Amino acid sequence: FICSIIMCLLVNQCFTINAQELPTTGVGGEHITWTYDVETKTLTFTGYGKTGTLSGWDDMHGSVQDCGDWYVLRETVEKLVFSEGITEIANSAFKHFVKLKEVEFSSTITTIDDEAFLGSGLEKITIPSTIKKVGCEVFICPELKEVVIEEGVEKIADMLAMISY
Repeated sequence: FICSIIMCLLVNQCFTINAQELPTTGVGGEHITWTYDVETKTLTFTGYGKTGTLSGWDDMHGSVQDCGDWYVLRETVEKLVFSEGITEIANSAFKHFVKLKEVEFSSTITTIDDEAFLGSGLEKITIPSTIKKVGCEVFICPELKEVVIEEGVEKIADMLAMISY
């Protein structure tokens, strides 16, 4: 039992990152970069094309194998901003961003792929008319209470998956 407690403390120690150590810039896709403002807790993606993905998430074991370098910010980001030119949000890109409260979509985003915001802290989301396709389980968020879908959205893969669990 004591060994388990010590191991747990060591594991938590290894994954704890204080604010001074948080990365503030990185690569967010083939032609995309991101910046993080520590004071406003805003993560901004600029460039063009599809964002990178959180490709290494292992649901069975609840761990990350290989992912976008912004994933270390998942417990601090409160706002996401996508600049004009970003066209698609990749699978699981912001999965488990637990403090996330606001997403500002650019008018150039047309697709949100599967599980993009799964398990995030979103309480309300508006899907603008410029987004034409929303994948499966994109907005299964424990705090989600309101989903607004503007006229013009053409395909939502799984409407029931937008209801909070």
